[in-house]
Amino acid sequence: MSFKNLPWAVTIYTSSKHFLCKNKLCVIWGMLSIVLLLLLSQALFWQVGVTFFAILNLTNVLLIAIALFFKAQLVLWFGFIVTDVKLTYEALEETFVFPKPRFELFFGGLLTLSIIIFGIYICEKALTDVESYFLLIQEDSVLEYGSAMLWGLSAVILLIGMLQQAFTRQKAFGTIRFDLILFFFFLACAGEELSWGQRLIHIETPGLLKAINVQNEITLHNVGSISIFSNIFFILTLCFFVLLPYISSRYRSISVYLIHKSFPIPNRFAVAVFLTTLFIWMFIGIRFGTLGFHPFSLYVEQYYNQMDDEIFEFLAAYSFLTFSVLKGLTPKT
Repeated sequence: MSFKNLPWAVTIYTSSKHFLCKNKLCVIWGMLSIVLLLLLSQALFWQVGVTFFAILNLTNVLLIAIALFFKAQLVLWFGFIVTDVKLTYEALEETFVFPKPRFELFFGGLLTLSIIIFGIYICEKALTDVESYFLLIQEDSVLEYGSAMLWGLSAVILLIGMLQQAFTRQKAFGTIRFDLILFFFFLACAGEELSWGQRLIHIETPGLLKAINVQNEITLHNVGSISIFSNIFFILTLCFFVLLPYISSRYRSISVYLIHKSFPIPNRFAVAVFLTTLFIWMFIGIRFGTLGFHPFSLYVEQYYNQMDDEIFEFLAAYSFLTFSVLKGLTPKT
């Protein structure tokens, strides 16, 4: 059945079409496009961050093309989602109970306190003992293996939860599909941290991959430009731990809808942990003058001089571990 045959879809289609055509969104998008082009021109002039801004501009062009050629489909899809959220909320509003993790205060407090103690330790090292700090963040160091362990542990916790769902519920795929995506994401992050076991079993990097990999490793996130993958990863984690919980807390209907669809939303302690790790990362980045993964960084692609990227990977892994632990303790709706 076509969406246009449904009365609500006709209304949504008309109003959304007007929104997309007349709203300030188009003006803002146009201004951002101009800014991206200007940044690319500066990158070309200074010969710094060219790849990064070229990819951003190509992505923007692709998004514009999608918006132009698939405008009607996007509007209908938007209308369908809005209506689905509304109908789901109306059906569940009076009886819906927001699930809370068991022993939330104990485990959430313990995980938060642990990262605060670690943050004090690592910041003190960065300030007073740079040599020891560098030993912690270099290749095959405690932090790198620690990151892989945290990613792997996060994946195992999700796997246990998914298996419980599979054995106790019929048609369990609908309740674990998003967890399954996160599970493979965690496994991929663990594998990337360990270069997929390259140095553990002494595998030589293939010639083609060596030519395009910044660190000459069997990894994907170091292909071409570290800053591109790092920025994407940073934006995704920021959206997951900050934007998503904010929207969920601000709009009850969206929160009910996402929980009903088994979409993962970070617990308040997971958000607190992530914000703490963000502060630690910013402190260290400011300390060494290498804050962030931006293409105009002082050290650009010289990985071993980036004093804050390895610590961010570890802190992000810990944030996702906190999320997984508290999710595993949350009763299923």
